[in-house]
Amino acid sequence: READEKARTLMMIKKIAEATQARSRTMLEDVIAECKKKKIQGVEEPLQEAGELLKLLNLQQRLEDACMNRAIDDIELAIDAVRAAGFEKDLALEVVEAEKLLEKLKRLAFLKRQVM
Repeated sequence: READEKARTLMMIKKIAEATQARSRTMLEDVIAECKKKKIQGVEEPLQEAGELLKLLNLQQRLEDACMNRAIDDIELAIDAVRAAGFEKDLALEVVEAEKLLEKLKRLAFLKRQVM
């Protein structure tokens, strides 16, 4: 019984490592849900790291989507969410690009108001 528990724990740690290495949101979501559902002991630290990576990937996607849509409010909210979560260093390049785009969009909106 104890050997089975250790084998399950090791298998789950391996799954978490694979999902983390792949940086796949779907894989991370699945493995996190599986760990929580099965309540496997001994995977707390890798599970926490996987959760942090998932949060980072979700914020990165949110920032990319906001920039693609070119909505000023969405970009501002996405940048604020990245900063609030403490991932500004991890997503530094994306944040800088989003800020540049934001400034351009604000300038265009200002010019548009001036013309009308």
